[in-house]
Amino acid sequence: MRRLVSGIISAVVVATAACANTQIVSSWHDPSVSNVSFKSVIVIAMARSETRRRAIEDRLVSDIEGRGAAATASYRLISREDTQSPDVVKKAILKGMFDGAVTWRTIGVTLETQYIPSIGGPGPRGFWGYYDVGWASEYSPGYLQTDRIVRVETMIYQVTPGSDRLIWAGTSDTVDPASLDSTIDGVADATINGMRAAGLFAPRQ
Repeated sequence: MRRLVSGIISAVVVATAACANTQIVSSWHDPSVSNVSFKSVIVIAMARSETRRRAIEDRLVSDIEGRGAAATASYRLISREDTQSPDVVKKAILKGMFDGAVTWRTIGVTLETQYIPSIGGPGPRGFWGYYDVGWASEYSPGYLQTDRIVRVETMIYQVTPGSDRLIWAGTSDTVDPASLDSTIDGVADATINGMRAAGLFAPRQ
């Protein structure tokens, strides 16, 4: 799985800022699996919009290939109409001789509002220090902050003629993403870190 992650969703490439806004909120991995290496991965974005589907798949493929692993966007093999036919999809994957599959599904976009209180609390114990802090932190009202949160489900499978085993699954939240690309990079980075923590491949050197 090293090559898959090392490239695949590690896709991430290096989105430090994006990663900072993305966190894995839940994950699962097959405890019997470690150091799985995929030779060729198919990337599938489950998006109703064909434009969005292609944008997500192309971005992930680019990131994966940038890490030295082979990857193919599903839209190049499976038409929009055929995405609804499991038999057609299975035939295309087996014919393409892929041994790994990465799926992306956006499962929610929500707005969360929280109250941010004004700065306050006790200052320095000495009078002179407090005098300065007291004037600087004189009461000011708090405010409401609204964040847009995009929740994504990422699944990684081992797919061969005799197996379609789930290797890793994760759900992530991205707060106020700047763009679709930054969301993908953030999810990718958070995913690879989650997989590394699960011991699915060697630690970063």
